[in-house]
Amino acid sequence: MEIFLSLVNGKAFQEWVGEALMADHEAE
Repeated sequence: MEIFLSLVNGKAFQEWVGEALMADHEAE
């Protein structure tokens, strides 16, 4: 179960990082 939660959190983190990078790129 911990592995499943880790994968879910990892996916959410990747999406958050992706959005943050896109927003930062658009700001320039």
